[in-house]
Amino acid sequence: MKNTLIITIVALFAAAAAVAQSEHVSDTKIGPGEYSQIQRLVISGDKTVQMQPGQERQFRLLSSVMGRAGMYREVEAPAIWTVTKMEGLAVDDKGKLTVAAGVKHGATFRLTAKALIKEPWEEKGYEVTVEQDVVVFDPKENPLVGDWTQNSATTCEGQKFDVDGRTGLRSLEFRADGTYSAAVAPFEAYRDYWGTYSFDPAKRTIKLTLAGGNNTGSIPQTSQGTYSVKDGVLALTGMQLHPDPQSPKLCKAQFTK
Repeated sequence: MKNTLIITIVALFAAAAAVAQSEHVSDTKIGPGEYSQIQRLVISGDKTVQMQPGQERQFRLLSSVMGRAGMYREVEAPAIWTVTKMEGLAVDDKGKLTVAAGVKHGATFRLTAKALIKEPWEEKGYEVTVEQDVVVFDPKENPLVGDWTQNSATTCEGQKFDVDGRTGLRSLEFRADGTYSAAVAPFEAYRDYWGTYSFDPAKRTIKLTLAGGNNTGSIPQTSQGTYSVKDGVLALTGMQLHPDPQSPKLCKAQFTK
């Protein structure tokens, strides 16, 4: 085994499994004497972690779990934590990251942990350097960010009706790094489809570009429409969102967090 391994977090977008949009960490930890159980080391289950100005977050070393996409176990090992040199950023020796209130929307930086993986009976062990990209966002600048659940829809004839897990999306997540994912029935890391999005806050227009999926169904490669966010309700108009080709054509879909 090499003395030094450089492991950079990569996207979990793949043909067989969708991106893990949140950490799913089991209660069982991996500690000294059990390091042989370590799979792929990461700092979070996301390609890019999103934080708001003035926010703190406790990061941990995590190991992926074989055969369980999006599942992780915390690894107890000494680590040296550092962060990109930028005004308003600080990380302590335990991995707690602080983003000052003055850090601007759209700022990006990298958090790094250099861990020593050494069993009690080993003389040297080995070092692992794990990196995590972080993006700062202000909800006022991007009100789309979040994990939304569809609760109603409106036909093109103006008829509004409630939806459930079979007729709507239980998860439509927009992330601050410009990616999104959608699922009728999300489970751990599973998502039906995912891609990138862009929006114009002045015109209230939004564009979704499909990048991949486990169930793309009738989802077009590119979908454009309009959006509004008012009183905690996200409304998307003129877009095909449900992957089932048998689902009725709708003119508007409403979501709440």
